[in-house]
Amino acid sequence: SCTLYGTCNEEIGRCDCPKNRTGDDCTDVATRTQLSGRCGKMLYPSIKECTTSELSCLNACTKRGKCVSGWCHCKPGHYGADCSLSTGPDGKPALLAGSGYVTRQKRPWVYIYELPPHLTVCHSLMDLGRSPCQRFVTGTSKTHGVPGGMVCRRTQYDLGRCPRIWLLPNKDTWPSCGRKRDWYSAGIRQKVLASHWNRTGYHVVRSEPKYGTFLAQSVFCLAPPGAGHGQRQIQALFMGCVPVTIADSVSEPFEPAVSWEQWGVRVAEADIPRMHDILAAITPEQLRAKQAQMHCAAQHMLYSSMTGAVLGEDGRYDAFESTLEVLRVRRAHPAAPQADFRRLDPDFDAFMDCRDPSGFKRQSGLPGDGAGPQGSESEEAEAEAEVRGPQDAAAALAAGEEGDEGGVVLAGSDPESLAEGGAGEGEEGDDDEGEEDGAEEGGSGGPPPPPGAVVQPHPPLCSHSALDMRRHERACYYLLRGSGYMGVPGGAMCAKGYRYKLAQCPRLWA
Repeated sequence: SCTLYGTCNEEIGRCDCPKNRTGDDCTDVATRTQLSGRCGKMLYPSIKECTTSELSCLNACTKRGKCVSGWCHCKPGHYGADCSLSTGPDGKPALLAGSGYVTRQKRPWVYIYELPPHLTVCHSLMDLGRSPCQRFVTGTSKTHGVPGGMVCRRTQYDLGRCPRIWLLPNKDTWPSCGRKRDWYSAGIRQKVLASHWNRTGYHVVRSEPKYGTFLAQSVFCLAPPGAGHGQRQIQALFMGCVPVTIADSVSEPFEPAVSWEQWGVRVAEADIPRMHDILAAITPEQLRAKQAQMHCAAQHMLYSSMTGAVLGEDGRYDAFESTLEVLRVRRAHPAAPQADFRRLDPDFDAFMDCRDPSGFKRQSGLPGDGAGPQGSESEEAEAEAEVRGPQDAAAALAAGEEGDEGGVVLAGSDPESLAEGGAGEGEEGDDDEGEEDGAEEGGSGGPPPPPGAVVQPHPPLCSHSALDMRRHERACYYLLRGSGYMGVPGGAMCAKGYRYKLAQCPRLWA
């Protein structure tokens, strides 16, 4: 009787119930007191929103169930967070049975436990400020074992001495805390503002409505922590701006397996007053060396295979694949320090340099592997540079943006261009001239690809680039729209005709 109102997890014999039902077989209707406590723990502001909100479901329930307010009510015989599992002839869980799905050979394979829905999909993701979850997508063969689950995290570090985001820094006093909330920003923004707010050549403000434009026009960009680790260092990186990180004893993404010193600058909190001297001491040669690493480094920090391309990348070196690579080398060298991974594993070293490792096999037949579009668009497509620069990334970052609160530092920028609003906001002729220059140089600025890098003419991912905004067959605006808060089934890799054919979704590695 479980399947009448719930989903039967046949592997462990558990009946997963929707939010408004309870009991061993989900036949009991939850009382108002039970609902109030349950919905509160799942961060819903009211019982009504908890039980009736139109949340989308993971992988659209793979067409094997009905989406009910973010939870999949699977058809009898199917189970899992996205209904992708069933029991095979051998009595073991089978993934996307009958669809021709085969787990990819590239390791590692990741086993994902099927947790109860109140720990995963039933939460009010809209009220968390940012999504806490990164999905292991079943359709792109990135999992093994019991897939369809979600890896969730929301880290809140005790970094702080100053308050939450709506209390802006004060240049007159530091720290300017005001309220008794000590976890936001660690007081770093306040100290930077107090030390550098009127320094020539710097743009240091409490809030910047044109945040993306200033990132695109600057050489160095402040990347302080926020409500936890923060992600501004990643934004600066893909915008072509050298990230200046300030967070003592906090590792950056993928450290120590990689070193952010290759493309960024780390400043100790005690050195904030002399930060301008530290940046001024960087030679032009050192700066060019950092910038040469940024195009590749940015790919490792973006979940491109799930959210779409920003820099013309195809996703094979994205954050998901990079995470799996770190796990692969850890399994191969369990006792080795992560700082030695590149020396110990040539394939890992090549991967982190965005070179195809000799031990890996790329999947053939990806969309875009051919000679390019046919017909009237062919010459135009060949003429365009597919390596995206900061102006295109700025369009993706700044679209609908309300600005970054709490202060931002951008150093070494051109004061005149910043005063005029930066590229993309001037005369139409200036924009055209900038595009022509970018095409001649093989890009439009920002983090350049490493010398000799091969850029695919038409990557399989949809694109957030401003150059592709009017291309229905490329623009993420068209290909990802209408997919709800959980995104396109299978992620951006599956957006071009495979969102309901996950077993046939293109793979980056065989």
